[in-house]
Amino acid sequence: MNWNHQSLASRLVLPVRVAYDVNINIIRSALLKVARENHDVLKKPIPLVWFQGYGEDFLNFQSLVWISKPRKQFQIKSDLYFHIDKILRQENIYIPFPQRSLNLRSGSLPLELSPKLENSLFQLSESMIALLKSQLQTKNSSGANNQVAKSQDEKYNLE
Repeated sequence: MNWNHQSLASRLVLPVRVAYDVNINIIRSALLKVARENHDVLKKPIPLVWFQGYGEDFLNFQSLVWISKPRKQFQIKSDLYFHIDKILRQENIYIPFPQRSLNLRSGSLPLELSPKLENSLFQLSESMIALLKSQLQTKNSSGANNQVAKSQDEKYNLE
């Protein structure tokens, strides 16, 4: 519905959310620049940018523009959003994503394993222990052999 009644102008509302660390005046300037540079946006009524408030993870803005071709509203809106994205990226302004905190209460979670899985885990741990012991023995025996050879070399060099 066109609330402008007799006018051919139709308003588009473009919600834009940005990260908290952004200067709100830079956002306003960027959104107005996008509106002014689009040839489908009317010069009168002038485009507006409203700062609507603080959201959970974002600063909430609305860009309001007027167009004379309501049938092209979806294309015009898309073009405006593409340009908004380009400008925001150039200005290193980020569109935030929702962030959630997860608080865990202390305690234990009941964990039940099937007897088959328990047996497999036990066998795996026994195999790992055996492997580590054999590697340690190999390392110690080669280290001892190296020590004997080293001491023999020293003996001959001293004589």
